[in-house]
Amino acid sequence: ARINKSNWLGGYGYGDFFDVTVGECPPPPSPPAPVAEQACDETLAGTKGEDYRGCQTKTRSGRTCQNWDSQTPHRHGNRKEAKGSAGNNYCRNPDGEPTIWCYTTDPNKRWEFCDPLPESSAEEAGATCDSDVSCQDAAE
Repeated sequence: ARINKSNWLGGYGYGDFFDVTVGECPPPPSPPAPVAEQACDETLAGTKGEDYRGCQTKTRSGRTCQNWDSQTPHRHGNRKEAKGSAGNNYCRNPDGEPTIWCYTTDPNKRWEFCDPLPESSAEEAGATCDSDVSCQDAAE
């Protein structure tokens, strides 16, 4: 592009021009690939539920689980260890506790144990899990 300096640099004289090169913008990122869905597995797999890949998001007392990627209200270091939990708040057992658990969204209660969803509840709700084992409501 050629820009007339006299119009915007305080008058270098009529007809003085200089060249300006404008770089190209990088292409926008690709959208995420579609996700293959499968039914939630509410089996308390493993001796203590270490392999549980269900969709429970509530503790035994009914508190909502904190997202594993979140550090609010409770800071923690279990994001990567909670397999199949990236980007969600499903109960897991990443550290060998007696059963599945989660950090809670209650600032006064750091974590609590969970129970798997009854199979009938998961099926009635139409819950599905994607290939990363994160569950979604079928109505979405």
